[in-house]
Amino acid sequence: MSHETSETLLAWLNKPMSLLIVGMGNIRRGDDGVGIRSVDLMKEWASDRLMTLDCGESPEAFIDRMVSLKPSHVLIIDAMDIGESPGKVKLFRLNEIRSESFTSTHSIPLGTIADLIRSETEADIAVLGIQVDQTDWGSELSPSVNESLRGSIGILRDTLQDVGLLHDRRGER
Repeated sequence: MSHETSETLLAWLNKPMSLLIVGMGNIRRGDDGVGIRSVDLMKEWASDRLMTLDCGESPEAFIDRMVSLKPSHVLIIDAMDIGESPGKVKLFRLNEIRSESFTSTHSIPLGTIADLIRSETEADIAVLGIQVDQTDWGSELSPSVNESLRGSIGILRDTLQDVGLLHDRRGER
């Protein structure tokens, strides 16, 4: 994750009441599973103000669960084709998600999913997109995406500590 993305993340998380981190993707399709692997690494961070949710390939099936958690902020982590080098991490705000066309493996466009969450929760929504390298069936994360995942988790942990959502936890495996 670049310094610019880290700073944008910190600015977006200015004084959050609560944060729901949503992982999307398919762990059987290589880099497409990076969102799921992310929330798996963060689930031990959970508290009443910091929640994680593995939505797999069908995030639309989890809208009711997301709404019931009443988060002030929702961070969606997903593998994307954003036209960058493999492993590149970028934070997108809701207006950017709506205006860009991203290649996704989900049956409903990411902007539509974000709009559904927003309309039901009034949460501030952002997407942490990680550029895929490969999504072959039965493959693992590519080295570049795995490295980005590990670095992003560390930066996200530090940011969550800075904004008071995470206390005295390391979250590393």
